[in-house]
Amino acid sequence: MGIDNIYPWTIITDKQKEQKDLILAVEQIFPDSEHRFCVRHLWANFRDAGFKGDILKNQLWTCARSSTVLMWNHNMDLMKGLDQKAFEWLEKMPPKTWVRAFFAEFPKCDLLLNNNCEVFNKYILEAREMPILSMLQRVKQQLMTRYFSKQKEYEGFVGTICPKIRKKVAKNAEFANVCYALLAGQGIFQVHERDK
Repeated sequence: MGIDNIYPWTIITDKQKEQKDLILAVEQIFPDSEHRFCVRHLWANFRDAGFKGDILKNQLWTCARSSTVLMWNHNMDLMKGLDQKAFEWLEKMPPKTWVRAFFAEFPKCDLLLNNNCEVFNKYILEAREMPILSMLQRVKQQLMTRYFSKQKEYEGFVGTICPKIRKKVAKNAEFANVCYALLAGQGIFQVHERDK
């Protein structure tokens, strides 16, 4: 494939059951890359295995979003308390493939979903029905105009934080105005919201 530096790559697949051969092939071609599962598809397989309901669904997502091993252990214990068999089903899945706490730190990506591929596939849906050369030309045109419009969008960009994140930071900074911190130890604080 002509890709020399495969270490920083992260591969996200969607359906674990149907794609065992694809997973093995990716592991052979990209042995140093990180392999993850799309948690939405993992949840669909979880549900198809008989673990239905919003409580189990929300707990699965809570487990996946765990940012520390300690938090993941706690959340998995909660899953075990909700449904032993659901816990056992999840325990068979290597946590490094679906839990943030276990993701490698080198790739700067903590996505739990395969949305990028799904959005791209929808974006080129019309083009996919065309003959191959027309399809490639249409996809090229779509990507060219998208890249150009995104470039225009960021032309006035100043600073090290992109505009969408800057808005989130500003919103959190506004919220922080009503908070105060209490010293709880060496470098440890507890944050409280002021009474309004």
